Amino acid sequence: MPKVSVVVTLPDGSETFGDVEYRENDRLESRERRLEDFARKVLRDSSYTTHRSDPKTVSVKVESLEIVKGVIVRTREQPLLIQPPLLPMTAEEFEAEMVDIVDSVPEPFRVWVRGQAWDRGHSSGYEEVLGIARDLADSLAPVVADYRRMLLPAPLPHSPRVIGR
Repeated sequence: MPKVSVVVTLPDGSETFGDVEYRENDRLESRERRLEDFARKVLRDSSYTTHRSDPKTVSVKVESLEIVKGVIVRTREQPLLIQPPLLPMTAEEFEAEMVDIVDSVPEPFRVWVRGQAWDRGHSSGYEEVLGIARDLADSLAPVVADYRRMLLPAPLPHSPRVIGR
C-alpha cells in the first residue's frame, strides 16, 4: 500500500511524525479521513483532555512530508479542529445522568433498570452502565404503554334506549 509521511503539530508545538497508508484507488476524501484519523490518534495519545460538561476542540496541524533534492520539505498543510478525549466521568456526573434515565420510566421499574444496568456493565465503566440503562429504558417504554392500555377499564356495553318510557 502506498503511504504518505506526515507530521502532526499539537497546540503546544510538540510534533509527531508517522506514515499514513492509503489504497491507490482511494478518493481524496478517504485520504483526508485517514490523515484526520492519524491526527486523532496522536491527540488521544497526548495529555490533552476536555471536560464532559463543556467539550472543547483543539487546533492541530497536519503536514505532508516530501524529500526534495535530499531535503525534507513540509507540504500541504491542513489545519484540523479535533475534540480531545473526555475526562473520566465522575461519580456525581454518573449519578446525575442515571437519574435522568431512570426518571423516564415508571417508578416500579426504576430500581430494576438501575440494578440491571449496573450488573451488566459496571466492569466496563460508567459510560457502559449508562448505555445499558438507556437501552433498557427505551425498551421498556412501548411495553409499559401497552400494559397501561390493557389496564384501562373496558368500555361499558352500549344499551339501546327505549323510547316512550
